[in-house]
Amino acid sequence: MRSNLRSLYPAIYNDVRETGILADAGDVQFNQWFMEMDDARRNQFVLTADVRGIELFERIYEIKADPATEGLEFRRDRILNRMQMRIPFTFRFLLRRLDELIGKDKYRAWLGKGQWNYKLGSWALGREPFRAPEYTLFIETVTENINWYHEVQIFVNRIKPANIVYILSPLVAGGMEISETISTTPRKWNYRLGKWKLGNKPYLSDMADTPAEWNYKLGRFRLGQNPFGTEPVMEVIKLPETSSITSLFLNLHARYTAAEIVAVRLNQVYTINEIDKRVNGHMTDLRYSVTPASGLRNITQIELLNENGDVLDCAGVFVPVPAADQLTFKHFISHREVANNG
Repeated sequence: MRSNLRSLYPAIYNDVRETGILADAGDVQFNQWFMEMDDARRNQFVLTADVRGIELFERIYEIKADPATEGLEFRRDRILNRMQMRIPFTFRFLLRRLDELIGKDKYRAWLGKGQWNYKLGSWALGREPFRAPEYTLFIETVTENINWYHEVQIFVNRIKPANIVYILSPLVAGGMEISETISTTPRKWNYRLGKWKLGNKPYLSDMADTPAEWNYKLGRFRLGQNPFGTEPVMEVIKLPETSSITSLFLNLHARYTAAEIVAVRLNQVYTINEIDKRVNGHMTDLRYSVTPASGLRNITQIELLNENGDVLDCAGVFVPVPAADQLTFKHFISHREVANNG
């Protein structure tokens, strides 16, 4: 109870029933007023606002929310993002915001190189610059969240200058990690000509700290009940965290991966057989295009297939297919050696 009207009355009213009822009724009204005041104070700030406060902010920023598909935390973060759309904007600011919206190292953004105007014998000094300004902004990414995909589109179009063209290129990046372990165990020959009895000792005995255990005993072993023996615990002589795989092997691994991939399947229904496959060092680079003729409105799954139709890789994405333009995907698979402590 944040209010107690009884304490404000003179002591002469302590035993008056009507005064007590009036004080209790007033306490209820005052407590309700205090609660609404607290809600109003919290709803002044996006981080503490409830659903009603978030709806007020959305009306201010002209955001049409869909509570059925958009959670309260996403709506809160979206409002905070809109609040930061204030000039002046820099390319570094764009990268910092994309790190928060998409995720660090999950996209690539750059300004397109302008066209060279200089041509020998036909360029007049002062009429036009050697090189046209950089008027194209490229962002390569694939996001799995449809809500954040639309928010990135709105954010970039809101902050970029009107003379800069914005192109969003789908990018799928993955990787293969390779590690190597080498183990050994010493062994002793038990077989001696004329002195060895079948079933008494094995041909070879493991000299490891934990040797192999043989379940086979002549005349007492039942086939299928136990295995013949268990493997010994071998001594590791090369740890996986020690680098040993050469660049040549990683390059061959990248080439083998490119050769094995023969098709791309989208949403489990549309197959692309024309793939531009390249190998750049430890990187397998795949490029393929999707047109409106595919009949797909949104791409939500990308699968890489081998010649038997087996799925080699499956990535969940969200990429709308434009109504009139061609959509070109860049699909990178990196190959590297990593430490494996497990």
